[in-house]
Amino acid sequence: MPSITNSVNSLLGRGGNFEKLGKAVGVDKDKAELAVGASAPEIVGGLAAKAQDRGGVKAVNALIDDNDRSVLDDLGGFFANKKSDEGTAMLDQIFGADRSSLLEGLVNKTGLSEGIIGKVLPLLAPVVLSVVGGQKADGYLDDEGIVTLLTNETADLEKDGFLSGSIAAKGVAAAGAAAAKAVGSAGKSSKKVRSQSSESVKGKAESMKDKAKGKAEAMKDQASAAKDKAGDAKNQAAKASGKAADKAADVKGQAAKASGKAKGKAAEAVKGQASSAKGKAKAASAKGAASTKKQAGAAKGRAAAATDRVGATTKSTKVAASSGNSKGGLGWIGYALGLLALVAVLALLASQCSSSDEETETDADSAVDADASADLQGLVDAELPDGVSASIDGDVVTLTGDVASQADADAAVAAAEGVEGVGSVVNELTVTEADADADADTDADAAAPLDDLGDITFNYNSAQLTAEGEAVVAKWAAYLEENADTNVQIVGHTDSDGAEDDNVRLSQRRAESVKASLEAKGIAADRMTTDGKGEASPKVENDSEANKAINRRIEFIEQ
Repeated sequence: MPSITNSVNSLLGRGGNFEKLGKAVGVDKDKAELAVGASAPEIVGGLAAKAQDRGGVKAVNALIDDNDRSVLDDLGGFFANKKSDEGTAMLDQIFGADRSSLLEGLVNKTGLSEGIIGKVLPLLAPVVLSVVGGQKADGYLDDEGIVTLLTNETADLEKDGFLSGSIAAKGVAAAGAAAAKAVGSAGKSSKKVRSQSSESVKGKAESMKDKAKGKAEAMKDQASAAKDKAGDAKNQAAKASGKAADKAADVKGQAAKASGKAKGKAAEAVKGQASSAKGKAKAASAKGAASTKKQAGAAKGRAAAATDRVGATTKSTKVAASSGNSKGGLGWIGYALGLLALVAVLALLASQCSSSDEETETDADSAVDADASADLQGLVDAELPDGVSASIDGDVVTLTGDVASQADADAAVAAAEGVEGVGSVVNELTVTEADADADADTDADAAAPLDDLGDITFNYNSAQLTAEGEAVVAKWAAYLEENADTNVQIVGHTDSDGAEDDNVRLSQRRAESVKASLEAKGIAADRMTTDGKGEASPKVENDSEANKAINRRIEFIEQ
Protein backbone atom coordinates (compact mmCIF):
# COMPACT_ATOMS: atom_id res chain seq x y z
CA MET A 1 0.00 0.00 0.00
CA PRO A 2 1.39 3.48 -0.86
CA SER A 3 3.08 5.65 1.71
CA ILE A 4 0.27 8.09 2.70
CA THR A 5 -2.35 5.43 3.42
CA ASN A 6 0.33 3.23 5.03
CA SER A 7 1.21 6.09 7.37
CA VAL A 8 -2.46 6.68 8.28
CA ASN A 9 -3.03 3.00 9.12
CA SER A 10 0.24 2.86 11.08
CA LEU A 11 -0.74 5.87 13.21
CA LEU A 12 -4.18 4.45 13.98
CA GLY A 13 -2.70 1.03 14.74
CA ARG A 14 -0.70 2.44 17.68
CA GLY A 15 -2.00 3.23 21.16
CA GLY A 16 -5.42 1.66 20.64
CA ASN A 17 -6.49 4.45 18.25
CA PHE A 18 -8.65 2.12 16.12
CA GLU A 19 -10.57 1.17 19.28
CA LYS A 20 -10.95 4.85 20.23
CA LEU A 21 -12.23 5.76 16.74
CA GLY A 22 -14.65 2.82 16.89
CA LYS A 23 -15.92 3.97 20.28
CA ALA A 24 -16.44 7.51 18.92
CA VAL A 25 -18.58 6.30 15.99
CA GLY A 26 -20.26 3.35 17.77
CA VAL A 27 -18.53 0.30 16.23
CA ASP A 28 -15.89 -2.23 17.27
CA LYS A 29 -12.18 -2.11 16.31
CA ASP A 30 -12.50 -4.39 13.25
CA LYS A 31 -15.26 -2.29 11.68
CA ALA A 32 -13.36 0.93 12.42
CA GLU A 33 -10.28 -0.54 10.70
CA LEU A 34 -12.42 -1.62 7.71
CA ALA A 35 -13.91 1.88 7.39
CA VAL A 36 -10.47 3.57 7.52
CA GLY A 37 -8.94 1.10 5.04
CA ALA A 38 -11.62 1.99 2.48
CA SER A 39 -12.01 5.73 3.25
CA ALA A 40 -8.36 6.88 3.44
CA PRO A 41 -7.58 5.95 -0.21
CA GLU A 42 -10.76 7.76 -1.33
CA ILE A 43 -9.63 10.98 0.40
CA VAL A 44 -6.16 10.73 -1.20
CA GLY A 45 -7.75 10.13 -4.60
CA GLY A 46 -10.19 12.99 -4.04
CA LEU A 47 -7.26 15.37 -3.39
CA ALA A 48 -5.57 14.20 -6.61
CA ALA A 49 -8.82 14.77 -8.56
CA LYS A 50 -9.31 18.20 -6.99
CA ALA A 51 -5.82 19.22 -8.14
CA GLN A 52 -6.87 18.68 -11.80
CA ASP A 53 -9.58 21.38 -11.58
CA ARG A 54 -8.93 24.96 -12.63
CA GLY A 55 -7.01 26.49 -9.73
CA GLY A 56 -7.01 23.06 -8.08
CA VAL A 57 -3.27 22.95 -7.30
CA LYS A 58 -3.53 26.11 -5.22
CA ALA A 59 -6.75 24.93 -3.53
CA VAL A 60 -5.32 21.52 -2.55
CA ASN A 61 -2.13 23.04 -1.14
CA ALA A 62 -4.18 25.59 0.82
CA LEU A 63 -6.16 22.73 2.40
CA ILE A 64 -2.93 20.95 3.36
CA ASP A 65 -1.11 24.04 4.66
CA ASP A 66 -4.07 25.40 6.68
CA ASN A 67 -4.76 22.08 8.43
CA ASP A 68 -3.74 21.90 12.11
CA ARG A 69 -1.33 18.94 12.27
CA SER A 70 -1.43 18.91 16.08
CA VAL A 71 -4.29 16.37 15.89
CA LEU A 72 -1.59 13.73 15.41
CA ASP A 73 -0.19 14.54 18.89
CA ASP A 74 -3.27 13.08 20.62
CA LEU A 75 -5.45 11.07 18.23
CA GLY A 76 -7.33 9.41 21.10
CA GLY A 77 -8.37 12.78 22.52
CA PHE A 78 -9.27 14.08 19.04
CA PHE A 79 -11.56 11.09 18.38
CA ALA A 80 -13.10 11.23 21.87
CA ASN A 81 -13.96 14.91 21.40
CA LYS A 82 -15.93 14.04 18.20
CA LYS A 83 -15.33 17.46 16.62
CA SER A 84 -16.35 16.88 13.01
CA ASP A 85 -17.09 20.43 11.75
CA GLU A 86 -13.60 21.02 10.37
CA GLY A 87 -13.46 17.60 8.70
CA THR A 88 -16.91 18.13 7.14
CA ALA A 89 -15.73 21.44 5.62
CA MET A 90 -12.64 19.67 4.20
CA LEU A 91 -14.77 16.96 2.57
CA ASP A 92 -17.06 19.59 1.02
CA GLN A 93 -14.05 21.34 -0.53
CA ILE A 94 -12.54 18.10 -1.82
CA PHE A 95 -15.61 16.28 -3.18
CA GLY A 96 -18.29 18.97 -3.49
CA ALA A 97 -21.50 17.59 -4.98
CA ASP A 98 -19.89 14.15 -5.40
CA ARG A 99 -19.86 13.57 -1.63
CA SER A 100 -23.16 11.64 -1.70
CA SER A 101 -21.76 9.36 -4.40
CA LEU A 102 -18.64 8.87 -2.24
CA LEU A 103 -20.81 7.74 0.68
CA GLU A 104 -22.78 5.36 -1.52
CA GLY A 105 -19.61 3.83 -2.96
CA LEU A 106 -18.06 3.28 0.49
CA VAL A 107 -21.28 1.73 1.84
CA ASN A 108 -21.30 -0.75 -1.08
CA LYS A 109 -17.59 -1.48 -0.67
CA THR A 110 -17.58 -2.05 3.13
CA GLY A 111 -21.12 -3.21 3.88
CA LEU A 112 -21.24 -0.65 6.73
CA SER A 113 -24.16 1.73 7.17
CA GLU A 114 -24.18 5.23 5.69
CA GLY A 115 -24.43 6.64 9.23
CA ILE A 116 -21.17 4.98 10.31
CA ILE A 117 -19.29 6.01 7.15
CA GLY A 118 -20.71 9.52 7.57
CA LYS A 119 -19.18 9.71 11.07
CA VAL A 120 -15.80 8.20 10.11
CA LEU A 121 -15.06 10.46 7.10
CA PRO A 122 -15.04 13.86 8.89
CA LEU A 123 -12.87 12.46 11.71
CA LEU A 124 -10.46 10.82 9.24
CA ALA A 125 -10.06 13.76 6.81
CA PRO A 126 -7.93 15.96 9.19
CA VAL A 127 -5.73 12.93 9.94
CA VAL A 128 -5.07 12.22 6.24
CA LEU A 129 -4.36 15.90 5.50
CA SER A 130 -1.97 16.05 8.49
CA VAL A 131 -0.05 13.03 7.16
CA VAL A 132 0.12 14.59 3.65
CA GLY A 133 1.30 17.88 5.22
CA GLY A 134 4.02 16.00 7.10
CA GLN A 135 5.29 14.36 3.91
CA LYS A 136 5.25 17.73 2.15
CA ALA A 137 7.37 19.26 4.91
CA ASP A 138 9.72 16.26 5.31
CA GLY A 139 10.25 15.97 1.54
CA TYR A 140 10.66 19.74 0.97
CA LEU A 141 7.99 19.50 -1.77
CA ASP A 142 6.59 22.57 -3.52
CA ASP A 143 2.93 22.89 -4.60
CA GLU A 144 3.45 20.97 -7.87
CA GLY A 145 5.52 18.33 -6.06
CA ILE A 146 2.77 17.45 -3.58
CA VAL A 147 0.23 17.18 -6.43
CA THR A 148 2.58 14.80 -8.27
CA LEU A 149 2.88 12.72 -5.07
CA LEU A 150 -0.91 12.54 -4.72
CA THR A 151 -1.43 11.69 -8.43
CA ASN A 152 1.19 8.91 -8.39
CA GLU A 153 -0.21 7.39 -5.20
CA THR A 154 -3.76 7.52 -6.60
CA ALA A 155 -2.58 5.66 -9.72
CA ASP A 156 -0.98 2.98 -7.52
CA LEU A 157 -4.13 2.71 -5.40
CA GLU A 158 -6.28 2.14 -8.51
CA LYS A 159 -3.79 -0.38 -9.84
CA ASP A 160 -3.93 -2.31 -6.52
CA GLY A 161 -7.73 -2.30 -6.54
CA PHE A 162 -8.36 0.21 -3.74
CA LEU A 163 -10.24 2.72 -5.94
CA SER A 164 -12.15 0.45 -8.36
CA GLY A 165 -15.48 2.08 -9.26
CA SER A 166 -15.03 4.85 -6.69
CA ILE A 167 -15.33 8.62 -6.93
CA ALA A 168 -11.61 9.05 -6.33
CA ALA A 169 -10.85 7.15 -9.57
CA LYS A 170 -11.87 10.33 -11.36
CA GLY A 171 -8.59 11.79 -10.18
CA VAL A 172 -6.65 9.12 -12.02
CA ALA A 173 -8.85 9.53 -15.11
CA ALA A 174 -8.29 13.28 -15.04
CA ALA A 175 -4.56 12.77 -14.67
CA GLY A 176 -4.60 10.31 -17.58
CA ALA A 177 -6.57 12.73 -19.74
CA ALA A 178 -4.07 15.47 -18.96
CA ALA A 179 -1.21 13.14 -19.91
CA ALA A 180 -2.97 12.14 -23.16
CA LYS A 181 -3.50 15.78 -24.02
CA ALA A 182 0.16 16.46 -23.43
CA VAL A 183 1.11 13.53 -25.68
CA GLY A 184 -1.22 14.83 -28.44
CA SER A 185 0.34 18.26 -28.27
CA ALA A 186 3.75 16.70 -28.43
CA GLY A 187 2.72 14.76 -31.57
CA LYS A 188 1.59 17.90 -33.37
CA SER A 189 4.81 19.63 -32.44
CA SER A 190 6.74 16.65 -33.77
CA LYS A 191 5.10 16.99 -37.21
CA LYS A 192 6.06 20.66 -37.35
CA VAL A 193 9.60 19.85 -36.39
CA ARG A 194 9.87 17.24 -39.13
CA SER A 195 8.84 19.89 -41.63
CA GLN A 196 11.75 22.06 -40.59
CA SER A 197 15.30 21.53 -41.69
CA SER A 198 17.39 19.10 -39.70
CA GLU A 199 19.88 21.86 -38.99
CA SER A 200 17.21 23.97 -37.30
CA VAL A 201 16.10 21.05 -35.16
CA LYS A 202 19.69 20.29 -34.22
CA GLY A 203 20.26 23.92 -33.28
CA LYS A 204 17.20 23.99 -31.04
CA ALA A 205 18.25 20.73 -29.43
CA GLU A 206 21.71 22.13 -28.67
CA SER A 207 20.13 25.27 -27.23
CA MET A 208 17.84 23.23 -24.98
CA LYS A 209 20.78 21.12 -23.89
CA ASP A 210 22.78 24.22 -22.99
CA LYS A 211 19.86 25.64 -21.00
CA ALA A 212 19.43 22.36 -19.12
CA LYS A 213 23.13 22.26 -18.36
CA GLY A 214 23.02 25.84 -17.12
CA LYS A 215 20.09 25.07 -14.81
CA ALA A 216 21.91 22.01 -13.46
CA GLU A 217 25.00 24.11 -12.70
CA ALA A 218 22.84 26.76 -11.00
CA MET A 219 21.15 24.12 -8.87
CA LYS A 220 24.53 22.67 -7.96
CA ASP A 221 25.73 26.14 -6.89
CA GLN A 222 22.57 26.62 -4.81
CA ALA A 223 23.09 23.26 -3.11
CA SER A 224 26.68 24.17 -2.32
CA ALA A 225 25.60 27.54 -0.90
CA ALA A 226 22.94 25.83 1.21
CA LYS A 227 25.55 23.39 2.52
CA ASP A 228 27.81 26.31 3.49
CA LYS A 229 24.92 28.04 5.28
CA ALA A 230 24.14 24.82 7.12
CA GLY A 231 27.78 24.62 8.24
CA ASP A 232 27.69 28.25 9.44
CA ALA A 233 24.43 27.59 11.32
CA LYS A 234 25.97 24.52 12.96
CA ASN A 235 29.00 26.53 14.09
CA GLN A 236 26.77 29.30 15.46
CA ALA A 237 24.66 26.72 17.31
CA ALA A 238 27.83 25.22 18.82
CA LYS A 239 28.97 28.68 20.00
CA ALA A 240 25.54 29.42 21.43
CA SER A 241 25.53 26.07 23.21
CA GLY A 242 28.95 26.82 24.72
CA LYS A 243 27.81 30.25 25.92
CA ALA A 244 24.66 28.71 27.40
CA ALA A 245 26.74 26.09 29.22
CA ASP A 246 29.06 28.79 30.63
CA LYS A 247 26.07 30.86 31.75
CA ALA A 248 24.47 27.81 33.36
CA ALA A 249 27.71 27.13 35.24
CA ASP A 250 27.80 30.74 36.48
CA VAL A 251 24.18 30.52 37.60
CA LYS A 252 24.89 27.22 39.35
CA GLY A 253 27.85 28.79 41.18
CA GLN A 254 25.79 31.79 42.25
CA ALA A 255 23.03 29.45 43.43
CA ALA A 256 25.55 27.46 45.46
CA LYS A 257 26.86 30.65 47.12
CA ALA A 258 23.32 31.83 47.86
CA SER A 259 22.45 28.42 49.27
CA GLY A 260 25.52 28.52 51.54
CA LYS A 261 24.61 31.98 52.83
CA ALA A 262 21.01 30.90 53.41
CA LYS A 263 22.15 27.80 55.29
CA GLY A 264 24.46 29.93 57.46
CA LYS A 265 21.69 32.37 58.32
CA ALA A 266 19.27 29.53 59.02
CA ALA A 267 21.83 27.82 61.26
CA GLU A 268 22.44 31.04 63.23
CA ALA A 269 18.68 31.56 63.65
CA VAL A 270 18.13 27.99 64.83
CA LYS A 271 21.14 28.23 67.17
CA GLY A 272 19.74 31.45 68.70
CA GLN A 273 16.28 29.94 69.14
CA ALA A 274 17.78 26.81 70.71
CA SER A 275 19.88 28.88 73.13
CA SER A 276 16.81 30.91 74.13
CA ALA A 277 14.75 27.77 74.66
CA LYS A 278 17.57 26.16 76.63
CA GLY A 279 17.76 29.18 78.96
CA LYS A 280 14.04 29.22 79.54
CA ALA A 281 14.01 25.48 80.14
CA LYS A 282 16.88 25.85 82.65
CA ALA A 283 15.03 28.58 84.52
CA ALA A 284 11.86 26.49 84.57
CA SER A 285 13.87 23.50 85.78
CA ALA A 286 15.45 25.54 88.59
CA LYS A 287 12.05 26.84 89.63
CA GLY A 288 10.69 23.30 89.57
CA ALA A 289 13.68 22.03 91.57
CA ALA A 290 13.09 24.65 94.29
CA SER A 291 9.45 23.69 94.42
CA THR A 292 10.42 20.02 94.61
CA LYS A 293 12.91 20.74 97.42
CA LYS A 294 10.24 22.54 99.39
CA GLN A 295 7.78 19.69 98.82
CA ALA A 296 10.46 17.18 99.79
CA GLY A 297 11.07 19.05 103.10
CA ALA A 298 7.38 18.95 103.90
CA ALA A 299 7.25 15.30 103.00
CA LYS A 300 10.27 14.66 105.21
CA GLY A 301 8.45 16.27 108.15
CA ARG A 302 5.39 14.18 107.46
CA ALA A 303 7.61 11.09 107.26
CA ALA A 304 9.20 11.85 110.67
CA ALA A 305 5.79 12.25 112.24
CA ALA A 306 4.65 9.07 110.58
CA THR A 307 7.78 7.29 111.82
CA ASP A 308 7.05 8.43 115.37
CA ARG A 309 3.54 7.10 115.00
CA VAL A 310 4.87 3.82 113.61
CA GLY A 311 7.34 3.61 116.53
CA ALA A 312 4.56 4.15 119.01
CA THR A 313 2.43 1.65 117.19
CA THR A 314 5.28 -0.86 117.17
CA LYS A 315 5.94 -0.32 120.85
CA SER A 316 2.29 -0.74 121.60
CA THR A 317 2.22 -3.81 119.44
CA LYS A 318 5.19 -5.29 121.30
CA VAL A 319 3.43 -4.77 124.61
CA ALA A 320 0.30 -6.34 123.22
CA ALA A 321 2.35 -9.18 121.80
CA SER A 322 4.07 -9.73 125.11
CA SER A 323 0.74 -9.75 126.80
CA GLY A 324 -0.56 -12.12 124.16
CA ASN A 325 2.34 -14.45 124.63
CA SER A 326 1.55 -14.70 128.25
CA LYS A 327 -2.08 -15.32 127.39
CA GLY A 328 -2.16 -17.35 124.17
CA GLY A 329 1.14 -17.24 122.14
CA LEU A 330 -0.22 -14.95 119.22
CA GLY A 331 2.27 -12.04 119.53
CA TRP A 332 3.59 -12.43 115.93
CA ILE A 333 0.38 -10.87 114.54
CA GLY A 334 1.17 -7.55 116.20
CA TYR A 335 4.63 -7.42 114.62
CA ALA A 336 3.19 -8.08 111.12
CA LEU A 337 0.65 -5.26 111.42
CA GLY A 338 3.36 -2.80 112.42
CA LEU A 339 5.53 -3.68 109.41
CA LEU A 340 2.59 -3.25 107.00
CA ALA A 341 1.88 0.22 108.36
CA LEU A 342 5.54 1.24 107.84
CA VAL A 343 5.54 0.03 104.20
CA ALA A 344 2.34 2.01 103.45
CA VAL A 345 3.83 5.25 104.79
CA LEU A 346 7.04 4.84 102.74
CA ALA A 347 5.04 4.14 99.53
CA LEU A 348 3.02 7.34 100.05
CA LEU A 349 6.19 9.42 100.41
CA ALA A 350 7.73 7.94 97.22
CA SER A 351 4.56 8.72 95.24
CA GLN A 352 4.61 12.39 96.32
CA CYS A 353 8.26 12.83 95.36
CA SER A 354 7.70 11.23 91.92
CA SER A 355 4.68 13.44 91.24
CA SER A 356 6.73 16.54 92.08
CA ASP A 357 9.49 15.52 89.62
CA GLU A 358 6.98 14.94 86.83
CA GLU A 359 5.35 18.32 87.42
CA THR A 360 8.75 20.00 87.20
CA GLU A 361 9.57 18.28 83.86
CA THR A 362 6.11 19.15 82.48
CA ASP A 363 6.58 22.81 83.39
CA ALA A 364 9.94 22.90 81.58
CA ASP A 365 8.54 21.22 78.43
CA SER A 366 5.57 23.59 78.39
CA ALA A 367 7.92 26.55 78.54
CA VAL A 368 9.88 25.29 75.50
CA ASP A 369 6.68 24.52 73.51
CA ALA A 370 5.25 27.95 74.28
CA ASP A 371 8.48 29.61 73.10
CA ALA A 372 8.48 27.60 69.83
CA SER A 373 4.82 28.49 69.18
CA ALA A 374 5.58 32.16 69.76
CA ASP A 375 8.46 32.05 67.25
CA LEU A 376 6.27 30.29 64.62
CA GLN A 377 3.47 32.81 65.28
CA GLY A 378 5.83 35.66 64.47
CA LEU A 379 7.06 34.03 61.24
CA VAL A 380 3.51 33.35 60.00
CA ASP A 381 2.18 36.82 60.95
CA ALA A 382 5.00 38.44 58.94
CA GLU A 383 3.80 36.71 55.75
CA LEU A 384 0.05 37.37 56.08
CA PRO A 385 -1.80 40.36 54.53
CA ASP A 386 -3.70 42.90 56.62
CA GLY A 387 -7.00 41.63 58.00
CA VAL A 388 -5.86 37.99 58.24
CA SER A 389 -5.04 36.47 61.64
CA ALA A 390 -3.36 33.17 62.49
CA SER A 391 -3.65 30.92 65.52
CA ILE A 392 -1.00 28.25 66.17
CA ASP A 393 -1.57 24.77 67.58
CA GLY A 394 1.65 22.78 67.30
CA ASP A 395 2.43 22.91 63.54
CA VAL A 396 -1.21 23.52 62.54
CA VAL A 397 -2.06 27.11 61.50
CA THR A 398 -5.71 28.29 61.41
CA LEU A 399 -6.40 31.42 59.33
CA THR A 400 -9.35 33.69 60.18
CA GLY A 401 -10.55 37.12 59.04
CA ASP A 402 -12.12 38.79 56.00
CA VAL A 403 -10.56 38.95 52.51
CA ALA A 404 -11.80 40.70 49.38
CA SER A 405 -11.73 37.72 47.02
CA GLN A 406 -11.14 33.99 46.74
CA ALA A 407 -7.83 34.77 45.05
CA ASP A 408 -6.72 36.70 48.18
CA ALA A 409 -7.79 33.76 50.36
CA ASP A 410 -5.78 31.30 48.21
CA ALA A 411 -2.74 33.61 48.33
CA ALA A 412 -2.95 33.84 52.16
CA VAL A 413 -3.10 30.04 52.47
CA ALA A 414 -0.14 29.65 50.10
CA ALA A 415 1.87 32.22 52.11
CA ALA A 416 1.22 30.39 55.40
CA GLU A 417 2.10 27.01 53.85
CA GLY A 418 5.41 28.47 52.67
CA VAL A 419 6.61 29.22 56.25
CA GLU A 420 9.15 26.70 57.54
CA GLY A 421 7.73 24.69 60.44
CA VAL A 422 4.09 24.82 59.29
CA GLY A 423 2.63 21.34 58.89
CA SER A 424 -0.86 22.19 57.63
CA VAL A 425 -3.16 25.21 57.19
CA VAL A 426 -6.88 25.35 58.07
CA ASN A 427 -8.70 27.97 55.96
CA GLU A 428 -11.52 29.68 57.88
CA LEU A 429 -11.32 32.97 55.94
CA THR A 430 -14.47 34.80 54.86
CA VAL A 431 -14.62 36.11 51.25
CA THR A 432 -16.60 39.37 51.21
CA GLU A 433 -16.35 40.53 47.59
CA ALA A 434 -19.39 39.95 45.30
CA ASP A 435 -19.12 39.74 41.53
CA ALA A 436 -20.34 43.25 40.69
CA ASP A 437 -20.04 42.94 36.93
CA ALA A 438 -22.12 39.92 35.90
CA ASP A 439 -21.44 40.51 32.21
CA ALA A 440 -17.66 40.57 32.58
CA ASP A 441 -17.30 36.83 32.20
CA THR A 442 -19.75 34.76 30.19
CA ASP A 443 -18.48 31.61 31.87
CA ALA A 444 -19.47 33.02 35.29
CA ASP A 445 -22.97 33.79 33.89
CA ALA A 446 -23.31 30.25 32.61
CA ALA A 447 -22.57 28.42 35.86
CA ALA A 448 -20.71 28.37 39.18
CA PRO A 449 -17.79 25.97 39.93
CA LEU A 450 -18.64 22.76 41.77
CA ASP A 451 -17.00 21.89 45.10
CA ASP A 452 -13.33 21.02 44.67
CA LEU A 453 -12.61 17.33 45.16
CA GLY A 454 -8.84 17.77 44.85
CA ASP A 455 -6.21 18.85 42.32
CA ILE A 456 -6.07 16.95 39.01
CA THR A 457 -2.39 16.74 38.04
CA PHE A 458 -0.59 15.76 34.82
CA ASN A 459 2.89 14.74 33.74
CA TYR A 460 5.11 17.76 32.95
CA ASN A 461 4.11 19.56 29.72
CA SER A 462 1.76 16.65 28.89
CA ALA A 463 -1.94 15.74 28.84
CA GLN A 464 -1.15 12.35 30.46
CA LEU A 465 -2.79 12.11 33.91
CA THR A 466 -0.60 11.18 36.89
CA ALA A 467 -1.67 8.42 39.26
CA GLU A 468 -2.79 11.08 41.75
CA GLY A 469 -4.73 12.85 39.00
CA GLU A 470 -6.51 9.62 38.05
CA ALA A 471 -7.53 9.17 41.71
CA VAL A 472 -9.17 12.62 41.77
CA VAL A 473 -10.93 11.92 38.44
CA ALA A 474 -12.31 8.76 40.05
CA LYS A 475 -13.86 10.95 42.79
CA TRP A 476 -15.51 13.09 40.11
CA ALA A 477 -16.81 9.96 38.38
CA ALA A 478 -18.41 8.84 41.65
CA TYR A 479 -19.91 12.30 42.17
CA LEU A 480 -21.38 12.45 38.64
CA GLU A 481 -22.71 8.90 38.93
CA GLU A 482 -24.52 9.85 42.16
CA ASN A 483 -25.86 13.06 40.55
CA ALA A 484 -27.21 11.75 37.25
CA ASP A 485 -28.94 15.06 36.39
CA THR A 486 -25.70 17.04 36.59
CA ASN A 487 -23.85 17.92 33.37
CA VAL A 488 -20.44 19.62 33.49
CA GLN A 489 -18.05 21.64 31.39
CA ILE A 490 -14.43 20.59 31.95
CA VAL A 491 -12.15 23.64 31.58
CA GLY A 492 -8.34 23.41 31.46
CA HIS A 493 -6.11 26.26 32.70
CA THR A 494 -2.32 26.82 32.65
CA ASP A 495 0.12 29.29 34.14
CA SER A 496 1.83 31.97 32.02
CA ASP A 497 5.01 29.97 31.24
CA GLY A 498 5.49 29.17 27.55
CA ALA A 499 3.82 30.44 24.36
CA GLU A 500 0.17 31.49 24.65
CA ASP A 501 -1.01 29.32 21.72
CA ASP A 502 0.82 26.29 23.11
CA ASN A 503 -0.81 26.84 26.51
CA VAL A 504 -4.29 26.99 24.93
CA ARG A 505 -3.69 23.71 23.09
CA LEU A 506 -2.21 22.04 26.19
CA SER A 507 -5.14 23.12 28.40
CA GLN A 508 -7.63 21.83 25.78
CA ARG A 509 -5.85 18.47 25.53
CA ARG A 510 -5.80 18.13 29.31
CA ALA A 511 -9.54 18.86 29.54
CA GLU A 512 -10.19 16.24 26.84
CA SER A 513 -7.95 13.75 28.66
CA VAL A 514 -10.05 14.18 31.83
CA LYS A 515 -13.25 13.73 29.81
CA ALA A 516 -11.91 10.53 28.20
CA SER A 517 -10.97 9.17 31.64
CA LEU A 518 -14.47 9.92 32.96
CA GLU A 519 -16.01 8.19 29.92
CA ALA A 520 -13.88 5.13 30.62
CA LYS A 521 -15.29 5.16 34.16
CA GLY A 522 -18.88 5.02 32.86
CA ILE A 523 -19.91 8.70 32.58
CA ALA A 524 -21.84 9.39 29.34
CA ALA A 525 -19.99 11.62 26.86
CA ASP A 526 -23.06 13.79 26.20
CA ARG A 527 -23.03 14.94 29.83
CA MET A 528 -19.61 16.61 29.39
CA THR A 529 -18.10 19.36 27.25
CA THR A 530 -14.51 20.63 27.24
CA ASP A 531 -12.73 23.95 26.83
CA GLY A 532 -9.14 25.15 27.11
CA LYS A 533 -8.50 28.64 28.46
CA GLY A 534 -4.71 28.44 28.52
CA GLU A 535 -3.32 31.28 30.65
CA ALA A 536 -6.28 33.64 29.97
CA SER A 537 -8.19 33.11 33.26
CA PRO A 538 -5.74 32.95 36.19
CA LYS A 539 -7.06 32.69 39.75
CA VAL A 540 -4.11 34.72 41.05
CA GLU A 541 -1.23 36.70 39.54
CA ASN A 542 1.49 34.55 37.94
CA ASP A 543 4.19 36.30 40.00
CA SER A 544 5.51 33.36 42.03
CA GLU A 545 5.87 29.59 41.79
CA ALA A 546 3.18 29.16 44.46
CA ASN A 547 0.70 31.27 42.48
CA LYS A 548 1.58 29.50 39.22
CA ALA A 549 0.79 26.18 40.89
CA ILE A 550 -2.65 27.56 41.84
CA ASN A 551 -3.30 28.62 38.23
CA ARG A 552 -2.41 25.19 36.77
CA ARG A 553 -5.79 23.54 37.26
CA ILE A 554 -8.82 21.72 35.86
CA GLU A 555 -12.15 23.42 36.61
CA PHE A 556 -15.54 21.67 36.59
CA ILE A 557 -18.51 23.97 35.85
CA GLU A 558 -22.08 22.80 36.30
CA GLN A 559 -24.31 23.32 33.25
